[in-house]
Amino acid sequence: MLRSLTSAVSGLKNFTVMLDVLGDNLANIRTLGFKGNRVTFAEGLALQLRGEQQVGLGVNLSATDTDFTQGSLEFTGSPTDLAISGNSFFVLNDGERDRYTRAGNFFFNNEGELVSPGGMYVMGWLANRTTGEIDTISQAQKIVMGDEPSAGAATETVYLSGNLDASRVPRENVWSSGIPLTVSNNLAVGTDSLNNLDQTNTPLVSGDTITITGTKPDGTTVSSTFTYSTDGTTINSLLTKINTAYGGQATASLVDGKILLTDVLNSDGFITGTSIEAVDTSTRIALSSAKVGLPTFENSVEGYTGTATTSAAVYDSLGASHNLMITFTKTAEHHCTNISNHF
Repeated sequence: MLRSLTSAVSGLKNFTVMLDVLGDNLANIRTLGFKGNRVTFAEGLALQLRGEQQVGLGVNLSATDTDFTQGSLEFTGSPTDLAISGNSFFVLNDGERDRYTRAGNFFFNNEGELVSPGGMYVMGWLANRTTGEIDTISQAQKIVMGDEPSAGAATETVYLSGNLDASRVPRENVWSSGIPLTVSNNLAVGTDSLNNLDQTNTPLVSGDTITITGTKPDGTTVSSTFTYSTDGTTINSLLTKINTAYGGQATASLVDGKILLTDVLNSDGFITGTSIEAVDTSTRIALSSAKVGLPTFENSVEGYTGTATTSAAVYDSLGASHNLMITFTKTAEHHCTNISNHF
């Protein structure tokens, strides 16, 4: 009876050790450089009763092994946070002897020395300030950030790589009234009177207005008013008022009964009056009247300026950083690249 109880207790005791190890692994799941452990069990010595008859006497703890499998590397944003990919350790020194760790959360102390959170020195080799060479044969020493300033060096070459879509050329942005204007259920034409439209609920009289609002391709606001009789009475006269409001940056027309507002591109393929940074779909238009049920406009063709922009950090002769904006522009006839500094 006592022997059977002893075997069972050995299992409980060693199972408790395994739970302790698992708990420690879970507790340190976010600990930098932590390596988990695992428990290995071994069968206890067996009691031989007679002949080949044996009775097991429980379980023993064979070993607690450390798992040195490579963990995932994470970007922290700190230039002194380091990590090792592969089989190696950081060497630390407490002033008397070297110690080893996989945790690379270091920082510079007040003396400019690279240290661990516990204050131990990170050991390594310093580069020659003149040649930049690193002597890995010499004895490792404390890594110290010297107070000797380094001379600034201006950026000489910037390398860029990537693909530009050659099939995309600049095109006009088009806004279209979703529902066509009609007269007696037939598509309206420019010479039709506004009062003849099926969409006119109450005939317009002199002084009645149609409000024109929106934005131009360059992002400026459009706010204008068409006054019936004073500005005209036909659809064409309304289109003339819209064209005036957009100042040549977009053109209003009537196609299949729908009012279209189309951006105007110049000979270089850019939207007239805008820079190459213009937003392709910045144009907007809306018409409203108390007596005419005018349709809502929709972006039927999304414009494209034919540009692709990227940036690169460059440095001047004093070591100051600048943001170099690089814009690639495709036109219908040729390619060009515009480069500008944004300080």
